[in-house]
Amino acid sequence: MLMPDEGQSHMRNTSPVRPFLIGSPSIRLWEGSWPRNDLTSIASSDALGWFNDKEKELLIGAKDVFSNKHKFLGVFAHELAHWCLELVFKNNGNPYYQSDPKRLKAREFENIVKAVHTDVQSNPNAFHPIIQACFYSGYPRSEWSRELIVRVPHLIAECGTTRTETILSRYESTKSLLSFYRSHVMDEADKFIGEGDLEGSRETIYRLNSKFDLLQSYIERDLQFCNNEDIEIHESDSILVYSSRHPFMTFFKIAHTLNCIEPNNKFYANNLFCTFQVFVENQGKIRRQFFKKEWCRTIFVLCFGVESGHLGNYGDWLEDLLELASNFNKRVILIIECKLVTPTKTQLMKTHNGRLIDLSTRKMDIRDLVETSQQRILQCPINFLGKQVQLQEIVGSDELELVDGNLIDRLLIGGNIIVGSEANIVDVRLPGFVTFYENMSVERLVEFVGECLARKDFVVIVGKSENYPEVVTRELCKLFEVDSIEELFVFPADKFRSIGETSSLPRGRVLLVPSRNEYDYVHIVDLLKNFESSVCYFIHVESSETIYSDLMYTPLLKFNRTLMLKSHQVDNDELDENGFIKQLLSGDHRLFVISDDPGSGKSIFLNDIQFVLNHSPDFDGYVMKFALRECYSFIDKHTISPDLKIEEALRFLCAFGKIDDDIARKLFVSKIKNTSKSQVVLLLDGFDEIGSSDLHDASQNKEKIANLIACLKKYTSLYIVVSTRNESETYLRNIYCTVSKFKILEEEFIASYVLRFCLSRMRLQCHMETSIQTLDNVRRYLNTAKTMPTPLHITMISELFLEMGRNESPEFYKPDFSRFDYPIIRFTMPSIEKLYEEFINLKYKLYFREKKNSAVDIRTKEHCDSVFQRLALFSIYGNEEFTEEFLSNDSMFKNGTDGNIVLNTDKVGEYYDIGIISFFSKSSIEFIHRVFAEYYISHWILLGQVTGVELYWTTNL
Repeated sequence: MLMPDEGQSHMRNTSPVRPFLIGSPSIRLWEGSWPRNDLTSIASSDALGWFNDKEKELLIGAKDVFSNKHKFLGVFAHELAHWCLELVFKNNGNPYYQSDPKRLKAREFENIVKAVHTDVQSNPNAFHPIIQACFYSGYPRSEWSRELIVRVPHLIAECGTTRTETILSRYESTKSLLSFYRSHVMDEADKFIGEGDLEGSRETIYRLNSKFDLLQSYIERDLQFCNNEDIEIHESDSILVYSSRHPFMTFFKIAHTLNCIEPNNKFYANNLFCTFQVFVENQGKIRRQFFKKEWCRTIFVLCFGVESGHLGNYGDWLEDLLELASNFNKRVILIIECKLVTPTKTQLMKTHNGRLIDLSTRKMDIRDLVETSQQRILQCPINFLGKQVQLQEIVGSDELELVDGNLIDRLLIGGNIIVGSEANIVDVRLPGFVTFYENMSVERLVEFVGECLARKDFVVIVGKSENYPEVVTRELCKLFEVDSIEELFVFPADKFRSIGETSSLPRGRVLLVPSRNEYDYVHIVDLLKNFESSVCYFIHVESSETIYSDLMYTPLLKFNRTLMLKSHQVDNDELDENGFIKQLLSGDHRLFVISDDPGSGKSIFLNDIQFVLNHSPDFDGYVMKFALRECYSFIDKHTISPDLKIEEALRFLCAFGKIDDDIARKLFVSKIKNTSKSQVVLLLDGFDEIGSSDLHDASQNKEKIANLIACLKKYTSLYIVVSTRNESETYLRNIYCTVSKFKILEEEFIASYVLRFCLSRMRLQCHMETSIQTLDNVRRYLNTAKTMPTPLHITMISELFLEMGRNESPEFYKPDFSRFDYPIIRFTMPSIEKLYEEFINLKYKLYFREKKNSAVDIRTKEHCDSVFQRLALFSIYGNEEFTEEFLSNDSMFKNGTDGNIVLNTDKVGEYYDIGIISFFSKSSIEFIHRVFAEYYISHWILLGQVTGVELYWTTNL
């Protein structure tokens, strides 16, 4: 509190609360001359005041206190009242207790505020300026309560008691305001002052409760129950133990009931609240305070989440807790999970004053709460199929019973509720991303960053700052005019979405992140949505010797596919991506089948559909994508017959989607059965890749999944899209569906794609001389007549063409010496098989050149072929009986705990960077495309070493 020296003696008697304020441990009161003119210089001739309830600081100042000492007294009383209200009610300056579970005084005062505001709006000139200022001085509505109540002592100090009564008695609303202040606020303040030292001592318990979080959770959640718990606490009850299915909600209800008996802050300061884990960690502190404070009679302990491995120590800890009730007039109220009843009874038998109240048969749900509390629970966030949504978006008003005590407990604890994921596959590549491996020197990295800034491209540099070579650190700091490289590191969630707005600045084009986990591909797509001609490169800095680029993204490398009906192909039936989505969500059909050749881009098309739907502001539904090749491990455990019931279908879907949590499963099933509020799209990728299982062959399993699809289509409102190869299409023909294929890509687009690919990749090269510069050059010399123009083949050709531009051509490139003005090498493809062979040879060559700094000889190639042949066999057929003779003694595999063969991940990891496989774990491995796995196995088949398998390569070529 700041004021001129001569005014201090006059102020000391202004408030009867002042003597207590000086002695309160929770505040600081400072009086004296302000050494600078800061406050008085900004003050007008009127007094100004400010109170910060968080810092517990109050400032008052005026140029001339005694020119209008009554106004100064009013401001002083105003700010001091803010302070006192916070001390007494501890409710952000509001004149009622937050701990009042019935909120009687809160509702009473809220009605007064509304009435005063209405009257002031109707006739503002009839009210004193001090009252008007509450509503017209820029205060937000949330602060009207705390501002209006302090206007009463403000008026009393400035105008006197008699005149204040006259001012506030003109309207019933302000008359009620004065009455509330006198009968409630002053009464509670008098009690507070009367208890003086005791109140200060209570602060110790209050602060302890705040530290332990359980009371804070109770206050913040503020759950109101329709009925109080029937609690009969006898004087002889020193220990009460409640066992419940949902202990957290039970604690809230018991605390709410006892709080109703004592609706003021004494309930918070006269009792201790903690979890069992907090008690174990703070026994000494809790024991000292509990026994030291005579008026602190009860400790509430909530015991939940005690792991089975800790149950052995539970009895010892419980014994320590129950000892707290051995002191006279002390009580322990313990709320436990049902599974802890037996060990708890054992300890209770040692005491004669303990009671166990069994609530295990009582089921609570959200309907036990009043409507406002229900809304608070329904607004809690959950993760549903990859989207962060509120619970009320999943549960309808007629399904409130789903929000039972167990679900509410999970929400109250603060645990995440994750209902499935948006995909059960690892590979969720988006169109436009290209993976590769290319070394870079320190000099080239610095040079490349400058080139990207000049071309308005983007660079994401991945690596910890200590990994950066000194020259890189120095040049980047110089380029961006910063003192430390640390200033350049960003987190994509904070920065990527705003980069488009700052793209003209150099720092908006180069992003430094410490690890690849710190950036999200979705952010990159967002980043370049308005920069279609730009490229985003990813460069990894592991040390001064290891710098490489392995990924780039540009919107121009997206295959914009067009779908057309297989049954009758007319121009009006052609649909691009947006047209397909529109038709999918129109509701005219709910099952779509995309049937086309291998490598036609079916999986990436579904990935793109998933991405567009998840990020469309016009789609408020959910998307779930499954890789059907993974269903073999679940299919034998479920009955999937032609007359499949919806309950069985959803059980399989939950198992397949790895939704194994009871709460998540219940919410998922409810949502799928009732999608009236929002749509759910199910993308089923790779129907043709469904293989055999322990009990059924591939054909039988495809029939089972077809039965599943038919059941979901019949009994749910799901929108289903299935991708498959042509040969497996017949399994789905019996279900009414729309079957489409992709329109063939035009040669003009293919040539343009190859050019864009090569030019984008070549930007990484230093001073590369190449004739791949114009579309005419590519169009003139690219001959694709003998290949199927699928996206897979086009990207393979692009990489081969790029290598040709580096003048390191595969053997089948034949120079065209007839035109010296176009020194590009003519590209002809003898066969598809030759394309795969040369592409794989290229991968080997690039890996050994970039990673090993060596060439590939015949022995190295044969060894790599042999490794990938066995990995391919495992990728497609897994633990089939016939595969054991090939894999059991191979160093790439080992026996798992269940007797099945699993991958030796350390050995497989040695071959990952070659670029033939995209993902692997102990139980599965994925090639960059299934066709590559089939290509490797086909060599075994053609040599007669493997028989009885059906592959695309042997049946279609």
